[in-house]
Amino acid sequence: MDKINLLREIRELKTHLAYSKNIGFFFGAGTSCALKIPNVEQLTTAIDPAADMASILPHNIKVFNLCYIKEHGLSKCLEKASEIRRKYFTGKMIIGKGPQIE
Repeated sequence: MDKINLLREIRELKTHLAYSKNIGFFFGAGTSCALKIPNVEQLTTAIDPAADMASILPHNIKVFNLCYIKEHGLSKCLEKASEIRRKYFTGKMIIGKGPQIE
């Protein structure tokens, strides 16, 4: 098991906080649901990633895909994979709506 370099982790967190405008904290399983705050699954379906603005809107396509699979199932994800990929690479990001194909 690797040791955690606490100073490196704190510096990295400090760097992220210095450049982030919106920050969310997740305190543990069920906390957000108990407080009526959207959970990770709900948040990721609302923010489909797009390459269009990837340099200023950080995202994680892997997390999005895993959440999509969890919500809709693997077969539905496989059916929609080409559409998701097309939206990611060719869609134009509209904040609050996700990538839109013109």
